[in-house]
Amino acid sequence: MGFRKALRARPQGAAPGETRASSRRTPQPMTRVSARGLPCGTAPTFCREPTVEISNLVVARYTDGRVLKGVTQDFTPNRPIFHVHPPAHEGAAVELRFKQLKALFFVSSLDGDPSRQDVLGFVQGPAETSQGKKIAVRFKDGEFICGYTLSWTPDRDGFFLFPADPHGNNQRIFVISAATIEVKAGPAAEVLAQKVLAGRAGESDARLGQITPLPGARRPSAFLPRPTDDPSDERPTGSD
Repeated sequence: MGFRKALRARPQGAAPGETRASSRRTPQPMTRVSARGLPCGTAPTFCREPTVEISNLVVARYTDGRVLKGVTQDFTPNRPIFHVHPPAHEGAAVELRFKQLKALFFVSSLDGDPSRQDVLGFVQGPAETSQGKKIAVRFKDGEFICGYTLSWTPDRDGFFLFPADPHGNNQRIFVISAATIEVKAGPAAEVLAQKVLAGRAGESDARLGQITPLPGARRPSAFLPRPTDDPSDERPTGSD
């Protein structure tokens, strides 16, 4: 009888002298861990990820020609509403919507360099860079911009463009698709750029040919100038 009790007391697979109670695992309390691998509960601050606000200097250009300069902290291309704070907190933030804008220019300086002329076209740039493939954009107001993009598709509300001129004040441009009249990417962008620049060169030459005389000035004549009345210039007639 005592031998049978010993067999019942020893669990299956247990070593001699080990009881069933000793083979049971004691449940351990569960500890939540944050994304950084830090325990939660005892120190709630460990579970909170810091919020990083990125400020960008921007110049917002409306479709009606207005311009708004300032700082944005909540712009994202996936949300059609964002805010621009005037520089030096000179007023309340302005809510902007994509449908109001032509483009949003992310700039190095809000003042820029008015005397600098941005280089037009692709300036013999490569067909594709780390910033994407070539893209040429014609806006409804006549402005033309060349650059590179990683995110253009015809069905999107907008896309980022990195200017072909790397030395300008514009770091990148978020183009609103509804404000454009023509967009070409890849080899077609180069063709469009050459077409637009050639047309502008022709217009410039035409304007130079249309010279308006100053008030009071005589128009140039196609006739030869009349000889002067200086007697010394008179040729002898052969008679005394």
